Amino acid sequence: MELKPMSDKPKRRKTPAWQQAQYNYEKRRVIKRVSFNIEKEADLLAKAERMDDFSGWVKARLQEV
Repeated sequence: MELKPMSDKPKRRKTPAWQQAQYNYEKRRVIKRVSFNIEKEADLLAKAERMDDFSGWVKARLQEV
């Protein structure tokens, strides 16, 4: 099986300015993971995977609490 690149576009080199901006952006973020038991919670996982913006949905629900 041959692996193909996701895009045919040539990869651009990330400049030091871009790298610094990315670093500054990531410093202000925290990632929270949600785990699903694929045997017992397959229905919940399927719903989460169908959502276009799962992160936004979770944030909206947290605002309601």
